[in-house]
Amino acid sequence: MIKWILPLGLLGLLSLIGLILIYLIKPNLQQRFLSSTYIWRVMLKKRKRKVPIQPIRNIIIFVCQALALTMLAFILAEPKLFTEGFVNDDTERIVIIDASANMRARFADDKNSPTRFDRALKEVRMHIDEWLITNEGTLSIILAGKEASYVVSNATSDNYSDVVMALNDLECYYGSADMEGALKLAEERLAVNPAAQVILYSGSDYGNLGSAVTVRNLANISNEWDVGILDCVASIEGNEYVFHVTVGAYGRISGKYELYVQIYGADMGDGGIMDYPALVKEITVDVNSDSSEYSQVQYIDFRATDPEVGGNEEWYYDSFREVKVSFKGLNDSVPDDDTFMVYGGERQKVRVQYYSAEQNIFYYLGFHYLRDPLSKTYDIQYKQLYNRGEIETSGYEFYIFEHTSFESYPTDGILILSDPDDLSNFGIEMGGEQSFGGLQYFTSPEEHPLTEFLKVEKMGVTSYKKITSYGSDFQPILFCNGDPMLLIRTVGQPVIVMPFSLNKSNLPTSTHLTVLLFNFIRTFLPQTLERYNFEADEVAIVNGMGSLFTVTDPDGETQILNELPAEVELKKLGTYTFTTQYDYDKDPKECKAYVHIPSDECGLFRIIALDIRLDKVEAWKELGTSLFMYLAIILLVLSTVEWALQIKEVV
Repeated sequence: MIKWILPLGLLGLLSLIGLILIYLIKPNLQQRFLSSTYIWRVMLKKRKRKVPIQPIRNIIIFVCQALALTMLAFILAEPKLFTEGFVNDDTERIVIIDASANMRARFADDKNSPTRFDRALKEVRMHIDEWLITNEGTLSIILAGKEASYVVSNATSDNYSDVVMALNDLECYYGSADMEGALKLAEERLAVNPAAQVILYSGSDYGNLGSAVTVRNLANISNEWDVGILDCVASIEGNEYVFHVTVGAYGRISGKYELYVQIYGADMGDGGIMDYPALVKEITVDVNSDSSEYSQVQYIDFRATDPEVGGNEEWYYDSFREVKVSFKGLNDSVPDDDTFMVYGGERQKVRVQYYSAEQNIFYYLGFHYLRDPLSKTYDIQYKQLYNRGEIETSGYEFYIFEHTSFESYPTDGILILSDPDDLSNFGIEMGGEQSFGGLQYFTSPEEHPLTEFLKVEKMGVTSYKKITSYGSDFQPILFCNGDPMLLIRTVGQPVIVMPFSLNKSNLPTSTHLTVLLFNFIRTFLPQTLERYNFEADEVAIVNGMGSLFTVTDPDGETQILNELPAEVELKKLGTYTFTTQYDYDKDPKECKAYVHIPSDECGLFRIIALDIRLDKVEAWKELGTSLFMYLAIILLVLSTVEWALQIKEVV
């Protein structure tokens, strides 16, 4: 769509009349040719039979001159190109509603008071009649949640009921708001109608967003304050757990409050599990107008062995089930940050039972070397049996049987069958012994988690038992001379088959065996979660080896994950429970994670700077794409053509 900034400039088109008059009154001179001889008469006849080029050239010159005058008139009128649908309507409203966790704040000491989000919706409802009916305008509503999106777009009075219903369905999030995305959506609309007014409802101070934006700040310094737990991190210092708690205070608030730390399921190391009495520390809060954004942050450390907080010098423990950090009876504006749960204190047990008809210490050393580097996530317990009658059939993650075979095997763990005598009950047929004068090295046709960090080409054996056939449920990972050296089964009960003796391999004499055992642990007993503390709307990467994996949110709703690893979006506050169900005789594995409000959202009177500014354009003439350059180029081309056609006459 083209608009003319100075329409009077089109009066320049009157110059076309002057051009036409000039051509009408121009003397019509005619050329006459006289011939006195026969030759001249013949040449004259031939000349008359030629195409009349002169009149055509004159017409082209006239057209070029007329178009050039037209381009000059257009340039004077300053035409601009606007996108289709461009309007200049000051009755249009673009409403942005902040749906971040910050908008969940309510008046302190009144649990029934409306939240900032509720008050924003109430104000919008109060203005709907004015915007849509009285002013006969249009209304767009943008919700700034995790991602900015339109609730309604270009609604008019005909859509009145739809707007009301859409507002009734809106909910506030627990995470941060995509405010920049919301303002960019508004900016796109302003490009179509620069006279529209943007109204932002928020509880944060965004400074000067530009003349096109009216900010309705719903923060109330007189009635809102918050004391909350922003974060809690557990670490091991001096052979004991220390909980580093971050506490924030916001608003005009001063006083003393008690912070509680409750440790549940503390493992004393001797088999005793204990729930400790609450550790309590008094926190002094003093926030005034001189504080930045009316805020104060404190860092407090808790040790169970500290008598000053109610601890005991003998309370040392190896792990914990969960820790609850909380304030009680605050009645502040944001009750959701008064409690914080800490998980991940339980190390995953890796209980190993080893039996061999020809005892060695190779597997023991391999697992022993892994204890320290994996101590933060795995608790490796190794038991070596010397009597066949001592074998236990339950209670272990790994069962290692070397140089032997059984009619039946334990069914609640992962079987490692090293140099087995017989594998027929697994559907594997074995041939004779294959012996060599020296090391025969392994090959691996493709990458696999079990071969990661290994130099397969430097691993080898001097003899092995040939596997002649195996079922489709087994997958070969390593080969030697084309024969499988490492077979695994992951469907049902996991089984690992190594048809060679470690006594006739170079694995124990290098780091290869330790790395291989490490790969066994992380492949067959992967950590369900890499971390246990999340902000709302974050995504958790879930892993495992179970046949059925379920996720239960804080409201008790369950989601089934069909494939692992999987991504789970954590939208709700509280504890998420991740449960692995196995299709063999193994107890379900449960893991928990805590989701909390982002610490930035707890700041009730925060100031946020955005790299976006929407200035209101009072004159729509300042917008659009100028066509001056294009018209000037056309004018230059026309002038050049007209000059070229008349150059003969000039010369």
